[in-house]
Amino acid sequence: MCRNVQVLLLAEKISQRLLHLELHIYGKIQRNLLLHLLKHSPKLQVLKLQETQMTITFTTYPRESAHFREFNDPLPSICNPSSVPECVSFHLETFQWFRYQGREEEKQIVLYILQKAPCLKTAVVSVSSPDGLENELLLIEELKSMHKASTSCKLVVRHG
Repeated sequence: MCRNVQVLLLAEKISQRLLHLELHIYGKIQRNLLLHLLKHSPKLQVLKLQETQMTITFTTYPRESAHFREFNDPLPSICNPSSVPECVSFHLETFQWFRYQGREEEKQIVLYILQKAPCLKTAVVSVSSPDGLENELLLIEELKSMHKASTSCKLVVRHG
């Protein structure tokens, strides 16, 4: 059975009572799994995401130089779902993203959560740009300017 299918089946079994979800996102894991988990976790109150860069090393035999390849996720389907998951609309109070790099798909996910979660009390985004401090400062300003559905949401954006 495919790993993603196993994750989805497990998610459907346990997610109905899930209140707190922390995901470590590695390279090729599909971000539309996040939307699936949100749709099947109606009571979710806390969502924590952490980007973890994963580099896979390919070597040839005999000893030759290693080749590195970084896998990037396709644009996620979370951005325009047909309906907003119940947890996002009614229960999500805390959203955190560690090692946010400001890639387009990441921006769309953060924007989606901020704009669709009226009960959000706290959103924390730790910026960690591979392009240096100047880019991090631009990302911080961009994040601070995003519209939020919750007027009481405290948005904390910091260097990761």
